[in-house]
Order: sequence, then C-alpha cells, then structure tokens
Amino acid sequence: THLVAMAPQVLHPSEELERFIADECKKAMGNSTAEEFAYIMKIFGAMKSMSNASGAQELVDCLAQVADLEAEFQIADAESVDRLFSCSRQALPFFQKGSSPIRFISYFMDQVLPALAKATEEELAAVQLDALKALAELFQVAPSAEECKGLMDPILALLMDYLPVPPDPKAAENGDEKTETQLHHSIVECILFVFYQIAKQ
Repeated sequence: THLVAMAPQVLHPSEELERFIADECKKAMGNSTAEEFAYIMKIFGAMKSMSNASGAQELVDCLAQVADLEAEFQIADAESVDRLFSCSRQALPFFQKGSSPIRFISYFMDQVLPALAKATEEELAAVQLDALKALAELFQVAPSAEECKGLMDPILALLMDYLPVPPDPKAAENGDEKTETQLHHSIVECILFVFYQIAKQ
C-alpha cells in the first residue's frame, strides 16, 4: 500500500529500480491474494516502462502466465475461473496502451465458450454471464482485422444459441420466466457487442 502511494517518487527516477521492482512484482503475482494482486497491478500502472506498447505487452504476457492460458479451462474450478477473469480484467488498461488482447480472446473462444456449451445448469449459473462479460470487455479495444479472422462465425452461432425465445404469456403472468429473460438479455447484449466489434473490422 505504501509503495503504491509513493509510486510517482519511488518508481520513476531510476530505470534500474523500476526494473527490479517489476521483476519482484512478477514473481509475487502468482501466489498473491486478490488484494495483493490489485496492489501489484497499481504499482505496474504507475511505472513509466509499462506506459508504452512494449511494456504493456510484457505485462499482458505475464498476466497470461498467471491466468495459465496454456491449461485447459476447468469450469468447475472456482479458483482458476476467478483468476482468469481477474487477469483479463487487470489487462484491460494495458490493451489501451498498445498491447494485443488476442491471446486472452483466443483462450475464451477456444476454451471458455466450448466449456459453457457443455456445462451443467449449476455451472452456467455460476460462470456464464461473468464469462461473457469478460469476453465483451476484452473487445473494448478491438483486435486487428487480421486477428479477427475466423471469429465471426462462432460468435454469430453463439448469438443464435442465446437469443431468447418469446415467453409463454401464462408463465409471464405468473412471473416464472422473468429472471431467465433478464439473464438472456444481458448475455445477448455481451455477445452483440463482441459481434459488432468484429464486424466493423
């Protein structure tokens, strides 16, 4: 906490000091608590070396390692799911500095979405909406046209799967489908945003 508060004075004067602190923070990231992880990311955000595209990409690559993007997505493992969503969220400011989100996007497309398609109702209730929100957030800085190749068809198919059907009038009168309809609208909104970001490339 104190280091974050002193960041402008401590981190900026010396490139060597900044590199040393960056290396030590990277070592600590994998075993940090959620609170410690947030502080570490604040420290990175205050570093001059992380304000350009190469520095931002270096940190995004580090976050990809912490999120374990080489591993198969385990939808029932709450800890790994939370770590993935946290890392993708923490990477967002660095995408705006010039780093590419495609590594995270590819993982969501290749691992997370297929896992959702096979998930139980209980798993979907816990993960589905947060996963699609995280995917939409990754597209806030749209990938290049080249990186978007091959993404349109699966996103369109996903959109068709999640479009809500008209509610049963009798069930709607009893309020039986109210929650489900709201959830579907939120999900469709996320997918539509992704679809738009891909289509405009």
